[in-house]
Amino acid sequence: MNLIKGNIVKNLISTEAERIKSAFQFDPLFAVNCSIVDPIPHQVKAAYKFLMPIEEWKAKANN
Repeated sequence: MNLIKGNIVKNLISTEAERIKSAFQFDPLFAVNCSIVDPIPHQVKAAYKFLMPIEEWKAKANN
């Protein structure tokens, strides 16, 4: 009754890898959601509103 040919474990790992590879496109807080840390809302706001633009400015300045 098994319709999947080949190694099931390899198929599951491959599927999970593809999910992780594209997850950031759909979840703007992907890094926070996949970590083992439970951030407080003001920490998320600080990281994404204040710290991320600073990194973007540094990257533009280095180019």
